[in-house]
Amino acid sequence: MNPLLLSGFGINIDVNKAHLTVKQKNNVVEFEPHRIPYDSIVIDGHYGSISFEAMRWLSKHDVSIALLNWNGNLLSLTLPQETLNADLKIKQYEKYFDPESRLCIAGQI
Repeated sequence: MNPLLLSGFGINIDVNKAHLTVKQKNNVVEFEPHRIPYDSIVIDGHYGSISFEAMRWLSKHDVSIALLNWNGNLLSLTLPQETLNADLKIKQYEKYFDPESRLCIAGQI
């Protein structure tokens, strides 16, 4: 997992000329298509905006968005489209049925 944490006031996420633009106060970061190093964005912000186009861009690049409220509870979550990798699904089920593996994975999370 490699999340981008955005916290504070005035967070804006938009797409400009096919680049994802993340603005927070005076800080602006742009990501080119297929070159975002994060697999998720966690927003712990008090006000701001995200455009529909930014949500489409993130979904297309398999980046999930988690929105938290003031005390850290999850308000909203978007997930990218599910992969159809059958081998991966079988391995996930195998880990699910093994209590030791589940505990190990939970500890890592």
